[in-house]
Amino acid sequence: MFKDKNLKLVIVDEAVSLGEQYCIGWDKDFDEFCQLNFGRTVELGHDINTEIEQFFLNLEIPEKDLLAIEYLCLDADHATFACLTEDLKPHFEYIDIHSLEGIEHCVNLQKLNLGSLAQRVDMQPLIKLSKLETLIIDYYSATHYEALLSIKSLKKLEIYNWHSFTPEDKKILASVLQLLESRCELVVAPVWKNSIFSNTKTSDVDLRNSTHTLVQKYADKLLGIQQHMSSIAQQQAGGKVVLDFQSPVWTVAELTAFEQQYHIELPDEYQALLLSVGEISKDYFRGLLNVSLRNRLKKDYVRMKKKAISTEKIHNIGSLYGNGWIREEVFTKLKEEDRFRLYRKVPLFATDARYDTLFGLKSWDSYKNGCLALNESTYLILNGEFAGEIWKYDSEPEGEYAPSKYRECFTPIDENRTHLLDFISTRLADARMV
Repeated sequence: MFKDKNLKLVIVDEAVSLGEQYCIGWDKDFDEFCQLNFGRTVELGHDINTEIEQFFLNLEIPEKDLLAIEYLCLDADHATFACLTEDLKPHFEYIDIHSLEGIEHCVNLQKLNLGSLAQRVDMQPLIKLSKLETLIIDYYSATHYEALLSIKSLKKLEIYNWHSFTPEDKKILASVLQLLESRCELVVAPVWKNSIFSNTKTSDVDLRNSTHTLVQKYADKLLGIQQHMSSIAQQQAGGKVVLDFQSPVWTVAELTAFEQQYHIELPDEYQALLLSVGEISKDYFRGLLNVSLRNRLKKDYVRMKKKAISTEKIHNIGSLYGNGWIREEVFTKLKEEDRFRLYRKVPLFATDARYDTLFGLKSWDSYKNGCLALNESTYLILNGEFAGEIWKYDSEPEGEYAPSKYRECFTPIDENRTHLLDFISTRLADARMV
C-alpha cells in the first residue's frame, strides 16, 4: 500500500492514535507493549531494532482508521520511530521518506506538512487527495512542483526556507506560485515574495551592506534568517507582551574599529550577520540566545581575543558525544564496548583534577577563551582551526555512576560541526514553531 516504509510508520502512528487499538498494547508503556506483542521485554540499543520495525510494517491498517486521518506531519516526532532505538539522532537518514506513494489512501487528509523526513519526494500522489486544503513545504523537500496546480482543493500553501531551494527548483516553483496566487493563500516571507513575483535577485533585496563581499557570499543564508525573523515578528504582532525586535546593523567602519580596539578578529559568518541582518534581538529567540557583540563585560572581550581550543589540547573520544573530548589516558583504558557508556564506568577525570585539565590548559586559562558566549552552555568559536563553529559545554553528567562534582566536556554542538548562520536559522525556526 505504501512504497516507502517510513511513510507507513508515520501513518501507523497517526492511525493508531485516532482509530481503534488494533495495535495491541499501544496505549500501554513500552515494556507492556513488548510483553503483549513479543512475549518478552525488549531492551533497545544504539542500532535500529528491526524486529519491532517489521512488526509495525506488517500491521494492516483498517480502512476506517485511514479515513480518520486529517493531518500528517512527516517528521521524526512519532512513537513508532521512538520504539526502534534508544537514540534516534544517529539514524535520521535511515528514517527519511523518499516517496509519497500510497498517501492517497488517506482520502480525508486536509493538511500535510512535508517535514524534516521528506527528501525530494514526488508530489504527484497528492493530486489524488481531493480534500487536501493546506500544504507546508520546508526546505527543498519535494519535486514536481507543477503538481500543485492540479490539487484543486488547495486553499493554503506555506513555503519556508526559500534560500535552501536549488536555482532550478526556485525557477519552477516561482512560476507555479504566480499561477496559484489568485486562488490560494500563499504564506511566504515578504522578502521572498519580492523575489518570486518581481523576478528580483534575492541577494539584492533587503540586506544592508549588500555589496560587501561577505554579505554577498552568505546572502541566501542571511535572507533565510530574515524570513524567520519576519515570521516571528508577524506572529507576535498585536500580542499582549511587548517584545523588542530591534536588531542594530553594524557599519563597516564600526566593525573595523571594534576589531582594532579589542584586537579580536571575528569569523566571516558573524561579520556578515552584523553587517546585513544585525545583532538579532534576544526576543527573536524567546530570550534563549544572545548573539549581540555589544554590551558585554570587559572580561568577556579579554577572553575573546585569546587563543581558542585546538586539537593539540584535546583527544577524540569517539561516538559517545559524536565529537566529544576527554583525556586520552582515561579513554584508552576502557574496553571498546564500554566507551559508549563512558560516564557510567569511570569519573571523567581524577577527583583532584581541575576541569580545565581536560584540555591540557594552564590553570589560569579557560575553555571560554576565544569564544563568544551565546548562552550559559553554547559558544561561538572566534579564532583558530574551529573558528565559526558552535560548541557546547555540558556540565550535568547522566547516570548513577557519574557524581555531579565531575564535569563532562566541551564539544561541537553536533556531528555536522554546525557553523553560526545555520545554527541561528535552526534556532529561529524552532522559536517560530513555538
